[in-house]
Amino acid sequence: MMTLACRRPGTYDRVTAFLRGLLPDPNLDWCAYKSYEAIKEAVDDPQVWTSVVGRLCDLRDPQAYDLVGQLFEAGLIDETVIDPAGYRQAYRRTGPPVAFTDKPLHLVSRYKRSRPKR
Repeated sequence: MMTLACRRPGTYDRVTAFLRGLLPDPNLDWCAYKSYEAIKEAVDDPQVWTSVVGRLCDLRDPQAYDLVGQLFEAGLIDETVIDPAGYRQAYRRTGPPVAFTDKPLHLVSRYKRSRPKR
């Protein structure tokens, strides 16, 4: 999705809106749930949230900035993957996202790179 948003600027708003839609409401009353399993049943997989936040930070979605900050404050993001300082730093960067390359990687090259070494 990040590649789509970067290569086709007309899709940026739709991609970032979709990603924001995967995140929980930071004002949700988490204390009302009696266990982690109850939370998982009530909302999307919490493990996805950190990945989504990472992509939104890479894309520097201005509409997500405050929401991501609230999710950190609510303790809903895995800070071993990205911490609040890293999120703020991501929004200060300029240029293309760190993981984005201008030149598409040929499918065969990608396959060869991902194969286990013998």
